[in-house]
Amino acid sequence: MGTGRAVSLRKPLVIGLSGGIGAGKSHVAAIMKEAGCHIFDADAQVQILLDEPDTRDAVRALFGAQSLDANQCVDRRFLAQHVFESASDRERLERLLHPKVIAAMQAAITETSCDTRAMVIDAPLLLETGLDHLCDAVIFIDAPLEQRAARVTTERGWTQSDLSLREAAQLELDAKRERSHYVLVNAGSPEALRQQTQALLDQLVPPSTP
Repeated sequence: MGTGRAVSLRKPLVIGLSGGIGAGKSHVAAIMKEAGCHIFDADAQVQILLDEPDTRDAVRALFGAQSLDANQCVDRRFLAQHVFESASDRERLERLLHPKVIAAMQAAITETSCDTRAMVIDAPLLLETGLDHLCDAVIFIDAPLEQRAARVTTERGWTQSDLSLREAAQLELDAKRERSHYVLVNAGSPEALRQQTQALLDQLVPPSTP
């Protein structure tokens, strides 16, 4: 869809991934990594932050001792269930984590070598947090609800209710699609997704020639 924004003179190109939960953003990121891109995984960054003592103490202050497990580490299962059932608690956690994630992301963009083909941001709340303004292009990964539900059931052990609860906390899919510059459809085979992804990446960042 569209031609996207004019390519920035900043190197490397910054590509953001958007889409519904379970649509396949991480699979697209993995394909782009194989093609020479650097990936910033916001979920992985959050997991790193939750292991830091300062963040752990802040989580306990926000949600009480029950937010830590027997080893005094953040109980991620408790935290996920708690914040998705309470909008106010979710906002408090986001105020704690988002500035740190954004700072790490900006540092990654700055530090990525100019020889890298592209910098790819895989962040579930890319549009909700305004991180798309750091991107030269945003790609929406589209997939039918039935397939997305099957993926999160198989890969994450979620129920349909878990998926619905988490999606309710995000921007509507139509709005995400509208705010993106390109669409990849992940409704077929892994190879079909790979071919689409490679073709779009080649369009955005033509492979260098010897």
